[in-house]
Amino acid sequence: MRKKSKSEGIRIRLKGLRSTHELRQMLNEAVNELERLAVPYVRGCNLYVTPVDEDGDTLVPRKYKFTIREPYNCAADEHGI
Repeated sequence: MRKKSKSEGIRIRLKGLRSTHELRQMLNEAVNELERLAVPYVRGCNLYVTPVDEDGDTLVPRKYKFTIREPYNCAADEHGI
């Protein structure tokens, strides 16, 4: 078994006030950049967002967090089909 090395990781900053639609586009750009750098896999990713209104004023903070699990592999993926 390979020893896991501790990595410094790659910092990705998404700046500015944006809609959730724009956020999705920026996240896609970030993934495109990782692919351009020939990064084949990633392990763990943290995303912190501050909910604001259209003027940039912070909305009432909600103590809310959620985890999105790794994608489900279908049977075809498992068998290389």
